[in-house]
Amino acid sequence: MRYVILAGTMALAAAMLVFAVFSAPIARWRVTRKLSPIHVSAYHATIEPGRIYAPSYPDSLQTLRKELKAKEATLGPDDAALAPLLERIARASDQSMVTRLEYRLGTAERCYRRALALWEKALPDEDPDLEASYKRLGDLYNAFFRPLSALPYFECVLEIRAARLGDEHPSLRPMLHTLAEIHRRAQNYQDAEALYLRSLGITEAARGPYHDDALEPLRALAAIYKQQERYEDAETAQWRILDIAPHPQSVQGLAHVIEQQGRSAEAEALLQDTLKSSETRGRRHVENAARLKEQLADVAARDGQIEKAEALYKEVIELGMTGKTGIPPVSAIQRLVKLYALDDRNEEIERLRGEMDAYMGPQDEQTFGEMFDLIFETGRRQAADARGNEAP
Repeated sequence: MRYVILAGTMALAAAMLVFAVFSAPIARWRVTRKLSPIHVSAYHATIEPGRIYAPSYPDSLQTLRKELKAKEATLGPDDAALAPLLERIARASDQSMVTRLEYRLGTAERCYRRALALWEKALPDEDPDLEASYKRLGDLYNAFFRPLSALPYFECVLEIRAARLGDEHPSLRPMLHTLAEIHRRAQNYQDAEALYLRSLGITEAARGPYHDDALEPLRALAAIYKQQERYEDAETAQWRILDIAPHPQSVQGLAHVIEQQGRSAEAEALLQDTLKSSETRGRRHVENAARLKEQLADVAARDGQIEKAEALYKEVIELGMTGKTGIPPVSAIQRLVKLYALDDRNEEIERLRGEMDAYMGPQDEQTFGEMFDLIFETGRRQAADARGNEAP
């Protein structure tokens, strides 16, 4: 018995030794595979034999800064060889765990700006590394919600890329879209439209007018035209979208701009035709049918067809609450509540609230009760806002 215990103890000791030998590399691999190359090198520098340390972002920055000082002492502060290291410090600062966004932005911005100045002195105007440096600074400003600060750097990226590849190269499209979106959010619609039209022209020249790549600029142009109430131009864009992507969502966009031009009957007929083909197919098409019915209800409500709108909203709610679609019928409930509130049909609102409770059951009431309270309150508030807008 004594020998059995001794053998067991020796086996356990051997197993622990094997675990100690192999666990450290495995644990180190598990940590470092999730880090960027910058932090991997700094992480390995902090490893001591027999101990595993979690990665430390401040230590990695400290290591990179020490390396920068050493190179500055050797090469001088204006040597272009410092630029890659400055960009590594900027990236590490941006990705650091420091919670103060101003500190992260300030450190990264200084390093990127200094690196860009070094690249500008050392590289020709059309060099890809110079383009990448402009883009990094633009991306930094964009990530920290300063798109107008990013704008001139993205414009430099576009200019360099166009000079190197040509004005009609498809690689210009992503930067054209980035610039256009910045202008659109700043309500510079004329500049945004010109950039999206340029992107659309590049796509049509390279891949034809009906390629899927034309959808993004066309949808953006349609949105810009709607924001400017240029519904005829928006309708033209929506017809193009429907030709390329004949989906119910495309029909909905087209029907909306048609209705905005006072052609409600035409919009309703378009939605009805699409609805008939959607109802006879699978679940995804049932979801499309629910969206189409909700839009039909909106059209009917705006035309004063209250009973028709009410019936359609109820159908959408029924589809959503019974799980026949994967769409929570939040907007349909809000709009039906608004419809009732505009006519002071408070009893109908209470009845609808009771139906929602019945769908939920007592076990879900605590989870979803507050959500439905908010939905109903939003519907009532929308009705009050509508009445306020109608008042002289």
